[in-house]
Amino acid sequence: MSRFRRAMLWAVLAAILLLAVLSICGAFLGADRAQAFFNSLPLVVYWFTAIALLAVGIVSFRRLLRVPSLFLMHTGCILVLLG
Repeated sequence: MSRFRRAMLWAVLAAILLLAVLSICGAFLGADRAQAFFNSLPLVVYWFTAIALLAVGIVSFRRLLRVPSLFLMHTGCILVLLG
């Protein structure tokens, strides 16, 4: 596995862990404060970074393009984040 792919896998893992931590923190903030928190500029940058990581992963890992279920799973995650 190339260094780029390995670095991308670690970056995606870190992004997923950060999403889990942010979701737990958002659960304790209340609805109004959580909405303001998740729509703040640093988290908007995070959302677009997560989308970009998923899109680059689809392109760089050819197996994701060949196996329809893997492709649809990653595309579904991108669509959820865009929503």
